Amino acid sequence: MNRENDFFLRINTKDEECLIEFSNLLEIEKEIPSDFVLDYDQFKNVIGVEILNLELHAGKNCLKKVDRCIQSTGAPYKYSHDKDTDSFYLNLSKEPSFDQKAVDGKIVVDKKGQIIALKAKVAQSRLG
Repeated sequence: MNRENDFFLRINTKDEECLIEFSNLLEIEKEIPSDFVLDYDQFKNVIGVEILNLELHAGKNCLKKVDRCIQSTGAPYKYSHDKDTDSFYLNLSKEPSFDQKAVDGKIVVDKKGQIIALKAKVAQSRLG
């Protein structure tokens, strides 16, 4: 198996849900409910995702696959995690944010507790 192909960034919206995949979804262990804040550009496209208390919900080593995925994918995608406040931000575009919306989300983790996807409800929105 080629481990290089295990990390990719795939963004999809379907049935009012935004799915951001960082790795193969064949190894889903659980989906952890969480509150997300979605950022939108001027055209109502999702351009960012903020999650508070990420490690509290998903665990200390949850960002390993996200980190490898973002490193291999590159610009415009990037993320930050402030360990002091346990706040996570995933930037999907270089465009500025014009609006935000709090939504129900799910942090999808594998058997090792690493995030492999994020799911969020995005009614009446498009993805940028």
